[in-house]
Amino acid sequence: MPLAADVHANLLRSLKIVQSLGEAVPHGGVLKAVAGIGITILEIAEAQARLKAAGLGPALAAHGLRISEPEPKPSNQAGSGPAQAQAAAFK
Repeated sequence: MPLAADVHANLLRSLKIVQSLGEAVPHGGVLKAVAGIGITILEIAEAQARLKAAGLGPALAAHGLRISEPEPKPSNQAGSGPAQAQAAAFK
């Protein structure tokens, strides 16, 4: 589930604070490491979301073009309607 921009920024800022505390506190290597891993995960998720959004643009544009194209009109030939198709299916 994607995070809102402000939630992402708050998490990143909080993890950087925890990483700084890990540097300041004696034996805070675990805090520093966990915060660093969290920062890395958030940055990777953000990059993946950007790539996915960039990839969706052309697909959405192509889909929009297909929607705007008129559909071909069915022919009005006798014996080619839905009733005839159902009858042919039961033969």
